[in-house]
Amino acid sequence: MTTLKTHGLSGGSLYKILYLGLLFPMLVFGLGCGIAAYLGHSTVKFNEQNVFGLEGLLVGTVLGIVLPIFLSAGLWVLMSIGIWVWTRLGPIQLTLKD
Repeated sequence: MTTLKTHGLSGGSLYKILYLGLLFPMLVFGLGCGIAAYLGHSTVKFNEQNVFGLEGLLVGTVLGIVLPIFLSAGLWVLMSIGIWVWTRLGPIQLTLKD
């Protein structure tokens, strides 16, 4: 393990970490809801209407990919402000695994 001290993170690196961290669980959830919609359950809504069948499977999967983009953007703004304030107080210590 390597420990390093830095005075900030680039915005792109922070966004990438957030997006990749949210993508897998939300994609699995969206795919699960899509499969349930494919089987006839009302688990996927689009434009205030339940979507079923193959369309429900596709919409659930696409939402599982697109939704993390917007959630990551919102979290990115908040975390960027927090990290900016923190780096004004001192360096950030990160521990990296090899």
